[in-house]
Amino acid sequence: MPDISLLIEIADFFDVSIPEIINGERKSEKMDEEVKEVAEKLSDYADAEKVNIIKEIRKLSIGGVIALIAYFIIDTTGTASQNIILGKISLYCETLVYVTVIMIALYSTGLLSKIQRKNKNTRFDGLPKAVRMFTAVVVAFAVAVVLKLFLVRFLGL
Repeated sequence: MPDISLLIEIADFFDVSIPEIINGERKSEKMDEEVKEVAEKLSDYADAEKVNIIKEIRKLSIGGVIALIAYFIIDTTGTASQNIILGKISLYCETLVYVTVIMIALYSTGLLSKIQRKNKNTRFDGLPKAVRMFTAVVVAFAVAVVLKLFLVRFLGL
């Protein structure tokens, strides 16, 4: 099936209706204006959805690159071992890089939107967005620390 945003152009080019394309059958009547309007709205919606996903991925990528640069600077200068605060910042930046990669994968595959739709009516839904985001960051950081400890202790990485 072609991209939904192309259906209108394909229908106009081949002089068929959108239902004919979808059903795979040729009919004698011209494309109905109402069907064309619905298809245009669906196309606009799909385009807007793609733009939103690209914006989110761009934000995540920029955050991940900044975290990677900060981690690289702290790690290569060796200041993490001399200063406890810089050591924690270094660990946080390293964790943020991993979390960013996972979040980009979730966004680009559409799994994140499925999870959000599924969890729409949970007890966390009433909390302010800032509290939910902070909780997500803390949980992601804790999971990354546990994974890093596992990798270091048991696998020697």
